Formats: sequence, structure tokens, C-alpha cells
Amino acid sequence: MTKLEQARDGDHRAFGALLRDEDHGCRALAYRILRDRDAMDDALQDAYLKAWRRLDSFHGDSASGTWLYRIVYTTCIDHVRRRRPTELLDERTPALHAVGPAGAAEARVTLDRGPAELSVQYRALLVLIDGIGLP
Repeated sequence: MTKLEQARDGDHRAFGALLRDEDHGCRALAYRILRDRDAMDDALQDAYLKAWRRLDSFHGDSASGTWLYRIVYTTCIDHVRRRRPTELLDERTPALHAVGPAGAAEARVTLDRGPAELSVQYRALLVLIDGIGLP
């Protein structure tokens, strides 16, 4: 029986083990979005509680880590919306669909400024793809 199956059966230790397996990546994601350790801890606490309550909603269509990252991401975005809603829209960040030499050059300039210049969504993508290694 997997940790996820055990957690679904109410095993708190199995759920804790599942969280420990993904905690480093979840912390990285939450910190990059929120840029504040206290806010990160609050958001992770909320996200992990949501995950516990939503164990039955996970059908195994993706890895359990991917499912948990999505919960952490949406919880962090909710925290940002409550604290600083204008940060979600950053006109300096190029659209992801910008393809071609001009779009690539604009994206490169933005990345050269550093992740702090990116909007919340793009910082999260950077962490998930480059930091954690998700496709």
C-alpha cells in the first residue's frame, strides 16, 4: 500500500511522510511566490490542510507531488491576492506564448533582471521547471 493510499485511509503518519517527500519543493515554490518566510509558513500550513481534506479528490491522474504543488500554488496565489493584488499583473513580464527572435530576446532581458522582476505566475513556473525539475 502506498503512502497516498495509507493517508486516504486516515493514516496521519503516511500523510506526514508524503508531505516530507515534497516539502522542500513546496517551500521553494511558496517562498518564490510570496517572498516572505512568515507568509510562506502560513500558506504552506493552509495548503497542507487543504491537501489533507482533499485526499479523496486526488484520482492519480498525475503524481502526488504535482497534485500537492498545484494546491500550494493556488493557496499562495490566494495569499497574494489578499495581500497585494496588483502583483499578479506585471506588464513587464512577456507573455509565455511570445515565440520567435523578438519574443525570445524580450524574455531573455526579463530573465536577466532576475526572478524578482517576474510576476508571481512566472516566478512559480521558474521554480517548478528550473528549480524542481518538473516538465
